[in-house]
Amino acid sequence: MRRGRDRGDESGPPSTTAELRAEGITTVEVYCRRTGCRHRAVIATDRFPDDLPSDRFAFRLRCSRCGARRPEVRRDMLAHYARIHAKTGWRPTESGPLPAHYKVVGRDVPWPDEEP
Repeated sequence: MRRGRDRGDESGPPSTTAELRAEGITTVEVYCRRTGCRHRAVIATDRFPDDLPSDRFAFRLRCSRCGARRPEVRRDMLAHYARIHAKTGWRPTESGPLPAHYKVVGRDVPWPDEEP
């Protein structure tokens, strides 16, 4: 079984952490796929090395609730829409500045392996 991109995919290699940060992307949403858990968190990418390809984030993570490995890593859409709103004033329905309950692990909340 082949992992990664299809042979016909000519979009190039995945972005590195440094390239994402240069675009203003400093957080990702992590979602545990284990049945019964479904834990979600937004994490800061500060701990990831600059040369780490974005498609390899999941290999470094584990669910802090159930311990499952390789959670699904997605673009942090709340932060994405908040950046667009800040730059242009445009916002999709029910979007805008980040909500008060928005917390980022590694910034607003300590990492599970750090003491609060």
